[in-house]
Amino acid sequence: MVKAGAQKVNYAGATFKDGTVADLKVGAKVEVKGRISSDGTVVNATEVKFDD
Repeated sequence: MVKAGAQKVNYAGATFKDGTVADLKVGAKVEVKGRISSDGTVVNATEVKFDD
């Protein structure tokens, strides 16, 4: 799990485009697609795409 701003993101079931989980680090620019959990605390990502 990582944080995007103040939002927690669970990427366990996500596919990655233009990068890998190893590329997730502070300052990385990504677009996340997925659903927000029922309690609103976590985005369950289905896709993580790295931006330039």
